[in-house]
Amino acid sequence: GADIAKLPDLGDDALRAVARLPGTTANGLTAETHIRGGDANETLVRFDGLRLYNPFHLKDFQSVFSAIDPGIISSADVYTGGLPASYGDRMSGVIDITSLAPPGPRYHEVSLSFFNATALSSGEFGNGKGAWLGAIRRSNLDVWYHAFSKQSGTPTYLDAFAKLSYRLGENTRLTASALYIADDVTLAAEDGDERAAAEFADNYGWLRVDREIGESLSGSVWLSHTRL
Repeated sequence: GADIAKLPDLGDDALRAVARLPGTTANGLTAETHIRGGDANETLVRFDGLRLYNPFHLKDFQSVFSAIDPGIISSADVYTGGLPASYGDRMSGVIDITSLAPPGPRYHEVSLSFFNATALSSGEFGNGKGAWLGAIRRSNLDVWYHAFSKQSGTPTYLDAFAKLSYRLGENTRLTASALYIADDVTLAAEDGDERAAAEFADNYGWLRVDREIGESLSGSVWLSHTRL
């Protein structure tokens, strides 16, 4: 996560960092990454174990930004060769992202960059048994568009993530997570003869129970719902 935050990428984009690895490439504009020459849809993107479908903003406009805030990432494992069977049947590669754990009993952060405004809050409760994390990110594209363009339009996007976990006893942990990705884009030519509009709202929700069974055995049960 710290390495991703330090990389000089357009829009502070987490998935753009993958394009710097051997075996990967991108066209310079889109945040979609091609691994070993494959199409972008041949790469599996997972977030906290859940598969994400087309996790990008401005999907109809070259998918310029990814929908994962780099501030909520703890680590990202990238497979550009053979894949373990547990990842399924993707042909090119896997980007497996793990979300941030609360860095302390109470932690809050507000950040402003050229492209985004972000707020993050996290903490612990129940004498350390429980933890929560919430983050929301909004683009500043509409602000700059209105400042420098005479053409009418509102290119905006938003993403939000929330996670709540609690340890039930010494060997069981319950985690509930939600991810929201939204785009609202309208662009128009100066004479008004041409107009483009795109609106997306992707909702992910999942519940996970992890249990340790002895020192060398563990299991997990998932319940998830995705609405695109």
